[in-house]
Amino acid sequence: MKAVILAAGASSRMWPLASSRHKALYEVCGKTLLAHTMESLAANGINEQIIVVSDRDGDLAKKIALSVPGVKAEVVESSSQEGMGAEILRIAGKFPSSFVVASGHAVNAGDNYSALKTLGQCDAAVCGRQVPDVSEYGEVKFDSDSKVTSIEEKPQDPHAGFRIVSTYLLSAKFISALTAVDSGHYSFENALSLLVTEGKVLCAKVEGYQPTLKYPWHLLALKNFIMERTLPDRPVIAPGAEVDESAVISGRAYVSKGAKVMENAVIKGPAYIGEGAVVGTGALVRNYSCLEARAVAGYCTEVKDSLVLEGAHLHHCSVEDSIIDRNCRLAAFSVTANRRFDKGNVKSDSKNGKKDTGLDFFGTVMGEGSWLGVNASVMPGVKLGAGAGVMPNEVAYNDVKDGEKVE
Repeated sequence: MKAVILAAGASSRMWPLASSRHKALYEVCGKTLLAHTMESLAANGINEQIIVVSDRDGDLAKKIALSVPGVKAEVVESSSQEGMGAEILRIAGKFPSSFVVASGHAVNAGDNYSALKTLGQCDAAVCGRQVPDVSEYGEVKFDSDSKVTSIEEKPQDPHAGFRIVSTYLLSAKFISALTAVDSGHYSFENALSLLVTEGKVLCAKVEGYQPTLKYPWHLLALKNFIMERTLPDRPVIAPGAEVDESAVISGRAYVSKGAKVMENAVIKGPAYIGEGAVVGTGALVRNYSCLEARAVAGYCTEVKDSLVLEGAHLHHCSVEDSIIDRNCRLAAFSVTANRRFDKGNVKSDSKNGKKDTGLDFFGTVMGEGSWLGVNASVMPGVKLGAGAGVMPNEVAYNDVKDGEKVE
């Protein structure tokens, strides 16, 4: 069995993230989402993998492929934005009659494959997860024998149902169906629908959290899921880490080699401190927080339930329920507000208008290289584009476009 991992889409709804790399190439607990996905498939017996990425991400994907032990991976670069179906057709000669398809962020793809292969002989098999609203996803309907009766991409009316999860088990008949339908962004879904009417498609019901990564705030839940699966049961300090004797580390926490935890710092797990990262004097890192490689939570900084990416620098500030991309800088006393006064769900702008994030605690998402000046604040759900900033003593009440600033 081979797997095709797709990580070449535009990820446009992920703004301000994914401007310089695909969303599956973001790191959590020291590994990219793509690497977590590859490991999950390998742990369930799929060691031959084809990774499809944009030509922009080819070199990085090749490094990731080499870093996952026991996997024979081939990286295929694509300059197309024509959708999943077109990418699969382009490489159809590279895999046998049956193969797995997974999204690059499907970090539990191996688990879902195990559920799919129990269904028995069919032309295609999909996973379905029951959700309160399927209108953001593809909906799958099936009978008591698990036979799929219909597939609909993004139903217009919000309603409960089974959403399709991004792991599939497909046969050569699926390739034939792909060639029979019109090309286009939804050719993959149209080929599945054709097989529903002319073949046999089965659905495996899956439960629990299933990764989704349509909007940037989805990365917070995905982070937590990975941390639950990855972190040790007790604090672990890797050889080569420097931890001051006055520091307190408790719970499910991992401190990587080369990291520094300074005087009176507190780390309350679940927490991950990456290679070369710094937890400064009196800093507090807690509750599902990741400081990735060379990130700095400086003097008296508090980081709660946040993903702070490589090279970001936080000094004497508060970052909660937020995503801070690479090389951002947050100056002293800057704050990411994370809660509405009425305690309702936080809303955030998207390309389709204001979206209810479903989160009653949500701070900000700061794009790569963005910054906050001294005493600057960002309101809940407000995002900063790459290179954007908020001048000292100013407040960002609305999204700030790439390269612009609030002053």
